[in-house]
Amino acid sequence: MKFRFLLYLKFNFKMDKNKHNIRAKDPIDLLIFEKGIKIKNLFIDKDADTLILLLTNGKILKSKLSNIAELSNANQEQLNTFRIIGGGIGIEWEELEVDLSLKGFIKNAAINNIINQLTLSAPNEPEFV
Repeated sequence: MKFRFLLYLKFNFKMDKNKHNIRAKDPIDLLIFEKGIKIKNLFIDKDADTLILLLTNGKILKSKLSNIAELSNANQEQLNTFRIIGGGIGIEWEELEVDLSLKGFIKNAAINNIINQLTLSAPNEPEFV
């Protein structure tokens, strides 16, 4: 486990010449590790098929529970046994053996946002034939 973490650091961060300051290369890592955006709280409603992350900057990320295969078959009681880990960079469901990262939620939100922008046509937009 420690080796995988060290590999992650090697490929996703760069050190300055003095090897004291580590800087994120990835824009999402920059948000999390340098801007300090973390998970503050998590709300889950199985009946509404909704998982909501409240972030430390006051923003909210929403996801459909059914889109997370590892959690889709869990009951509400199991879903409520989560624990925020890594100082707010991940969520763990020990009983379900599931760990999810804030980075993954941000990536999915960004991808969904751009797909929506590309597929929704603007009003009065001319159509090309």
